[in-house]
Amino acid sequence: MWDEGPWWYAAPVSALSVNDNCIDFYIEPGKVGRSAKIDHFPKTSYITFENNSITVDNTLDFKKIEIDRDWVSNKNNFTVTGEILNTTTKDTLFRNIYDPSLFTGTIFKELLKKHGTQVKQLSAKPKDLSDYKEIANHKSDSLIVSAKNLMNSSDNLTAELFVKSIGALDSLPGTWKTGLDSVKSFLAGQVKIDTSQIRLADGSGVSRYTLTNSDQLIYLGGLWQVPSDNRHSIAGCCSGCRHRSQWKSTMDLIWAVYCPAFRAGKAVYGDLSVMLPHPKTRDTG
Repeated sequence: MWDEGPWWYAAPVSALSVNDNCIDFYIEPGKVGRSAKIDHFPKTSYITFENNSITVDNTLDFKKIEIDRDWVSNKNNFTVTGEILNTTTKDTLFRNIYDPSLFTGTIFKELLKKHGTQVKQLSAKPKDLSDYKEIANHKSDSLIVSAKNLMNSSDNLTAELFVKSIGALDSLPGTWKTGLDSVKSFLAGQVKIDTSQIRLADGSGVSRYTLTNSDQLIYLGGLWQVPSDNRHSIAGCCSGCRHRSQWKSTMDLIWAVYCPAFRAGKAVYGDLSVMLPHPKTRDTG
């Protein structure tokens, strides 16, 4: 959602995405009384940042260093404020950007220029490409590779993109609406969850507008079952559970609905295997 702030976990969504639609800021102390040393990736003119930080040698009235942007006004001008101890080791902070399509296009344009190809302008307007020649194409890895990233790092951007993929209709691109409608149809028809009692506003569950209750989450978390011959693929998807005590979001679980390896049998969460009731036995089991 537009009002979630500049944080990595709330990066804006676009089919054109690069570096998780974020800027990586590398921060280390400078000389005492001077600004912190700050570098960033990717290098691009798409953003600006003002460094108002200061390096200190004590924690008296210490103000933690912060990086923010004017996300309310949809700007990509970052400001660094606060203090950093002169004994602090190098750290990395991640902040999202506004308009990831233009962000990706700008970086691509700058890389082409670096290698000798000039791009006159970037345009979001539809164009007739019949006279254009394809000079290269690239196929991404399969969705299972993205699923592992989603489940292990609880990557919200991946979850959002998956929902749009779920909502794709033949030649029409997917949208949040069609994707979320598909998820709700599955939850109502196959899982037997009363979808009139939940609100799905996004794909990751990070939005404050997504609402559910603990009973639905517990029930949903206990459904996913897999035969032993598919255990390796599901263990790969769910190995993030080894590093956290619980699933981070509703949609991380809902994605499991669409993982083809899930079948009736055993539920596998990392190294943990338990027998669970089939969805149809909810009322009796």
